[in-house]
Amino acid sequence: MALIDYLNRSYDILAFPGVVVPGTAQLEQELFGPGNTGQIVTGILMLAQRWVIEFLTETGSLLYDPTRGTNFMTDARLGRFQTELSVIQSFNFALVDLQRNLQGEETSSIPNDERYASAELLKLALFSGLLQMTVQLNSVAGTAVNVILPVSTLP
Repeated sequence: MALIDYLNRSYDILAFPGVVVPGTAQLEQELFGPGNTGQIVTGILMLAQRWVIEFLTETGSLLYDPTRGTNFMTDARLGRFQTELSVIQSFNFALVDLQRNLQGEETSSIPNDERYASAELLKLALFSGLLQMTVQLNSVAGTAVNVILPVSTLP
């Protein structure tokens, strides 16, 4: 993104540096580190970051906001993903919480490309101890971005 893309926009600290648009890259969560003194993100990538953090947060794990997050990672941690159908069901239940939480914090002053519209599970592969999911996130503006999530399924 060019500097002009950030003018008069809200932004967030980039929690997953190394994003390649379009493209695929393995990312690690890092706010600051060697060679990374902090980066910012806005637009559909800011929405993607909000979505991933909300999705991976277990409901009840935030002391002062116990309604945030989803039960998806709880299901993964407890070894409930034995079939693709069990993953799909947990994902769909998580979407209800995600929509409520993300849209509940949004206002009309937030640009449409940062506002959550929907998510769709495009692909999943369930291996022994690992789940890989490709999720398409859709913004209110009609823009979309794919997120690939590796999730450990070992209890």
